[in-house]
Amino acid sequence: MLSTAKSIRAWSRRCHGIIIINDRNLTLRATANPIHVMSDSETSEIVKLQELLLGRFEELGIGAKATNNLARQLAHIAVLGRRFGENTLPLFLSLQTEHAHALFELVNAMKRDLDELRDAIQDLESDFPALTKAFIE
Repeated sequence: MLSTAKSIRAWSRRCHGIIIINDRNLTLRATANPIHVMSDSETSEIVKLQELLLGRFEELGIGAKATNNLARQLAHIAVLGRRFGENTLPLFLSLQTEHAHALFELVNAMKRDLDELRDAIQDLESDFPALTKAFIE
C-alpha cells in the first residue's frame, strides 16, 4: 500500500490534483488539470535526447530540414511512453476498485497521455521517410 500511496501522490502532483489518503479512504480534493505540464526532469530528458538524436542524424547524413522535427518528436515519444509505462499504468493496476472517483480521474489522465502520444507520432510521420531514406541511398 505504501508504494501505491507514493504513486498516487506523484500522479496527483503531475495532474495538479490533491489526493488525501488515510487508512481506508482515498479522497480526490481537486480534479486533474486537463492541460498536462511536463516536469523539469521530463523536459531536461527530452532536451538531452534531442541533442543526442541530432548528433546521430548528422552522423547518418540526414538532411537538416527533417532532423529537428524527428529529434523533437522521437524524444517526446520516448519520455511520454516511459512515463506511461512506469507510472500511469502501474498506478491504474494497483489502485483499489473502491476508489472509483480516483480511478475515473486516472483513466481520463491516461486518455490525455495516449492522445499526446498519438499526436507526437502523427507529427513524426511526415519526416520519418527522411530517416529511412538515409539507408537506401
